[in-house]
Amino acid sequence: MAADSSTPIILAGGSDGILRALDPRAPPTDCVVASFVASRSATAPIATVQIQPGPSLGRLVVAATTGDIW
Repeated sequence: MAADSSTPIILAGGSDGILRALDPRAPPTDCVVASFVASRSATAPIATVQIQPGPSLGRLVVAATTGDIW
């Protein structure tokens, strides 16, 4: 999981290889506002999610257990 103080969005990497952007202000049925298949192997779990600070909204780094890094 990763979060940034400049936005209410929370990023969560799942064991299914999908990175989800969650908005905790939304109702539970609508809180997933975006998703991204982050692994070439759709079943590879996300090992880490980080938001690196930057001049605008920063950069997102996602790594899967297969060694894939985005």
